Amino acid sequence: MKKIFFLLLIFPLTLFSQTHEITSLPNIFTYKGEELRTIIKANQSIVKISDVEINAIIKTLDGRKEEKNKLIDKIQKSIPVDKDGKPIGKANPEFIGQYNAIVIEVSDSILELLGEKRFRQFRRLIIDDQEKKNAESVRKALEARKRKK
Repeated sequence: MKKIFFLLLIFPLTLFSQTHEITSLPNIFTYKGEELRTIIKANQSIVKISDVEINAIIKTLDGRKEEKNKLIDKIQKSIPVDKDGKPIGKANPEFIGQYNAIVIEVSDSILELLGEKRFRQFRRLIIDDQEKKNAESVRKALEARKRKK
């Protein structure tokens, strides 16, 4: 009886204690090879990635970029529009799923190349860079709005 009670107690605890780590690299395809190299080199204190690894990351991205671009075209064309050209529906979920699969495959390849710790650092670097770009875009838009007034 004690064994059954113990198993019933431990089993739910193990289920709840497992964590699911997001291993996708957000907006990784927005970077061109040299731009990515520059960002990594400028942040060597955050993530240490060798030139060979940087080249492998860029090669991985470039290898899937054409496929990704074709899927983006399909996604954009699958969005229904009205006579004025305004979108009135959603994109085909199958195409979006295929696009997400490519991003996950590329992310998994980079994870395998860098290892978990450096991958997390690299992911943080990409997210931080995207936040900087977004903040800069908002700042420029606000300045443009002020100049119009």
